[in-house]
Amino acid sequence: MSLLADIDEWLAHYEHCSSRDIDTRRTVVVAFLEGLVRRLANEVCGLQLANDSVSIDKYVQRLWVAIRCHLPQCSDLNIHLEEEVQLIERGRLAQRQVDANVLADVVLVQALEFGETEAAEMFEQTYSTYIRAVAAKIGGPTAVDAVDNLVADLILPRTNRPTRLATYHGKTPLKSWLRTVVVNRVMALKRDSHEITGDTLPEAVSAGDLASIVLDRQCEEMLQPAFRSAVESVTTEDRVLLKMLVLDGVPQKQMANSMGIDPGTITRRKQKAAAGILSQIREFGVRSERPQAIRDCLERIIARESRELQMRLANVLAEEIGKDGPNDCEEAD
Repeated sequence: MSLLADIDEWLAHYEHCSSRDIDTRRTVVVAFLEGLVRRLANEVCGLQLANDSVSIDKYVQRLWVAIRCHLPQCSDLNIHLEEEVQLIERGRLAQRQVDANVLADVVLVQALEFGETEAAEMFEQTYSTYIRAVAAKIGGPTAVDAVDNLVADLILPRTNRPTRLATYHGKTPLKSWLRTVVVNRVMALKRDSHEITGDTLPEAVSAGDLASIVLDRQCEEMLQPAFRSAVESVTTEDRVLLKMLVLDGVPQKQMANSMGIDPGTITRRKQKAAAGILSQIREFGVRSERPQAIRDCLERIIARESRELQMRLANVLAEEIGKDGPNDCEEAD
């Protein structure tokens, strides 16, 4: 879907604009996004963006993707885009509060991809110490050398794949995303140095994949109890709903018709149940002995950095939701 079409859809669904008003409102929103890009580029790295429509369009498209990730998903709310963007800039993301402006991060990353010198300098000033500290903590002093040219490696094209920077979409703060990149780099270095044996891993695993395997196993071990505990907090009614929608594959519209309610109500109940599960998982992490590690693992899942980990934990949820009695679906009917 194109940028303008996506904006139109959002305006109609969440700002409840009529077809007559959408053209006017879209023009206002695009101008707002362009102004936001110019402001953030100047604030982040002192860039004065030229009136290059191609360049500005690329910034706006990427920024909109990030904004869209963190906008409220309830169509019953009277949402005003400009106000929501202000909240996102203050760190209110989709399901949590962070001490970072992910929109500024997105603009910085796009500037890096465009090869802006100011952006590279700002990246070095802001993140170099942190990157080296993470590398040293995981792999010792020798690991710091492996991340010295990280900016160049992030920008360089990869065979049949976009640059690594192109995979950053502002779902999590750039600092958290970089931590995963650094861990991957250091773990690959350890693999190459034979500091980690592959006895319990698939023989064909590559050095680059090893880091993900190690992280996935650590995260799965920490998050499984949290996921199992979270499902216990879901009401029987919502558990049946999730079971029918997710496990049994009942079409949402069909379920709504059978229950005599609007499909939008099903959507809201599903979103509320999912948000409740995520909230319980976060609360479990806060109470755990390793709260920061669990937060990092959750960010890894939210950023979709490992589909394998997502699938394994999704299976945990499915297993827990599916433990209900055989008559649950009859109750839902």
